[in-house]
Amino acid sequence: MEVEGNNDFRLETLQSLTLCDACEGLVSDIRARQRGSEPTALASRIYQAYALIASSKNCLLCHTILYGSNPKLVEDLQREERQTDCEVSANISLEGEIAIVDFEGWPDTWRTHNAGSSIVVCIPTSGRYRSRTAARAIWTSKKLDLDSRVNTPKEWLGECLSSHSKCKAQTMAIEYPTRLLDLGPSGAINDPIKLVHKKTLVDNQQQYATLSHCWGPSEQTRPWKTTRANQILHEDGISTQSLPKTFRDAMKFAKAMSVRYLWVDALCIIQDDKEDWEREASQMASYYNNGIFTIAATSAVDSTGGCFLEWTNENLHFGVSRGASNSDFEVKIRSTRADLNEVLNSPLNKRGWTLQEMVLSTRIIHMAKDQWYWQCCQRFESEDGTVVEDPDFLFAFGDRDPDRAHRLPPGYNRMTKQWHSLAEEYSGRSLTFDTDTLPAVAGMVSFFQERMRDNPILGMWKSSLAYDLHWVFRRSQPFDPAMLFKSLRLSLPSWSWLSASEPIFYIADTPALLDGQARSLRNRLDIAEYDIQWSGFPYASRIFSIHLVVSGFLHPLREIQYVVEGEDHSHLSLMYDRIMALDEKTVDGVVLLLLYDTISTLGDIATEAFLALVPVPLGDQPTSFRRVGAGFLRMPRSRFPQLGRGYSQTIYLV
Repeated sequence: MEVEGNNDFRLETLQSLTLCDACEGLVSDIRARQRGSEPTALASRIYQAYALIASSKNCLLCHTILYGSNPKLVEDLQREERQTDCEVSANISLEGEIAIVDFEGWPDTWRTHNAGSSIVVCIPTSGRYRSRTAARAIWTSKKLDLDSRVNTPKEWLGECLSSHSKCKAQTMAIEYPTRLLDLGPSGAINDPIKLVHKKTLVDNQQQYATLSHCWGPSEQTRPWKTTRANQILHEDGISTQSLPKTFRDAMKFAKAMSVRYLWVDALCIIQDDKEDWEREASQMASYYNNGIFTIAATSAVDSTGGCFLEWTNENLHFGVSRGASNSDFEVKIRSTRADLNEVLNSPLNKRGWTLQEMVLSTRIIHMAKDQWYWQCCQRFESEDGTVVEDPDFLFAFGDRDPDRAHRLPPGYNRMTKQWHSLAEEYSGRSLTFDTDTLPAVAGMVSFFQERMRDNPILGMWKSSLAYDLHWVFRRSQPFDPAMLFKSLRLSLPSWSWLSASEPIFYIADTPALLDGQARSLRNRLDIAEYDIQWSGFPYASRIFSIHLVVSGFLHPLREIQYVVEGEDHSHLSLMYDRIMALDEKTVDGVVLLLLYDTISTLGDIATEAFLALVPVPLGDQPTSFRRVGAGFLRMPRSRFPQLGRGYSQTIYLV
């Protein structure tokens, strides 16, 4: 059967057409596997690349393979001079009723057209792989809205609450936020919205949701806020029409999920009340952790972007296939699949404040522009069902290699590794105001303090300070001179990664030290004294004073360089911070402070990790040092130790 008018070709003209022989075979492979025993990858099916052009005129699946993601490709390819045909393999993997078909072997000339590398096929079944996925709105409707889609997050939430043991263990002690938005007792959209204090809640068993969103770079796009001037007005009632789209969408979604209360930072914190702001910022850990779920406005760059409740499902197409018994059945095809980058590289996940919101939330519904995604401590799933994972909470950000957790050397635990990953992630995110650097991690510090039962030391921890100090600049972007004095403006010491003006990474987490070959890992640094005084709530207020005194082994850099020079199997690696100019005279004064050492099980190689310091005058403290870098010294076991010889000294770090 031919389709007239190639120049005006549209996918809609194929909706009632049957599939070609090759695609019927592909569908038969999928159905056969649905009736099989294991949902593993299937054998490849071969297509002739240029034959697809002719076949795509009549076959929905062929057309989607070629042009589903780029309709203009039709005219371009038809004008091309036909070349020698080649075979394109279709590799199928199955996830319940969803088959992901990946294509390999496209002609080189086609790659410039971005020919689809994968499609998604859904074949509803009554067999063992029957699931609720095929009934989701994303697989049944071209026009998606909240009413048609809300059953999917309800399904996710119900399963999590009933059967996810990890998520139940994640929840902290119940504590309501000081204020919440009361969306009203009924399901009506026009119920008045009121700002209520937790003391006025009649039913203290009511669940509440939280919102994670980008405020926006300018006053024009930043959300409506609660201030001392309008607090009473907001308690009497807030007009939803005065609120930005992201807030309105979040309220609609919460009510559709039968959740009466919503916590939104801009409205539930008195933004111009310093004491209230600091107190609430310090409670972020419990607020996000105790919420029934967090609504993440993932793809919105500011408060006007919304939560993408409604959109046109342009990538969904329906076809008909004829089985062996000559009975027709429906085949659903999507020319795109879920893309985790829509979450990981979204506007929301580039902001400093939102990192702790993602980490602290027990459950998150990521409302991305392509589809919704569910994340909890036990599961990560896309709305279309193409992504179903069992995420390891410890590696949700930063290093996403959970296998490395099993290679950690003795003395270096998983919580330390997780904290380093979060520090690396946070340092690469943006904040509108430098003064938010500490408040934006206050919740994470509180959360980890409770679980680690450890004492925080300005972004580090008492039990792991030697490893926490071993960070360096990533140098993945040009140096910004305007950020040079960030640490001075915030009164942050040089040794804390929170003073860093650029993204950092931990040397202690590199494969060289975490290769599974560490026979021993020894902490060689002791804390002699530590004290920090805040003007108010820790991390949410200003630092009055900070005092850190440590005891460890110190050696001049020039001395170690002299020892290493001429040694074939010894290597000194030192990475400077660029925080201060290092002329020849300054370098002569650099000393290396031993943090920890390790010995490999293969080749008898020893490693000593260090901080690079320079002496600075500081009142009556004759042994004060400022950090200028970090690194490590590797040597044969026979030459070990170098930095660890001599006697320990007590110094003051600034």
